[in-house]
Amino acid sequence: SRHGAGGQCTRAESLCRFSADKIKRMAELLDQNPDALLALAGRMDPELSEIIKDRPVAMADFLRTVREHNLSQSDIERFTRQIKEERA
Repeated sequence: SRHGAGGQCTRAESLCRFSADKIKRMAELLDQNPDALLALAGRMDPELSEIIKDRPVAMADFLRTVREHNLSQSDIERFTRQIKEERA
């Protein structure tokens, strides 16, 4: 759950009280990955929501395929790098 007793943020998730924009700014100031900090807060970058809304069927299929085939983070990173190199 995102909240502890009484609807309060748990200690590990104390970022949950901040907006996505503030969390992204904190990540920048701390030289951390904004998506990782957003995930700790139980949030997602609003930009990602827009990307999914723009291509809902394709993105859902892609994400389910990643899960169904149990792709690792390194698999996904390699795939992402390959696409970026091919499209550069």
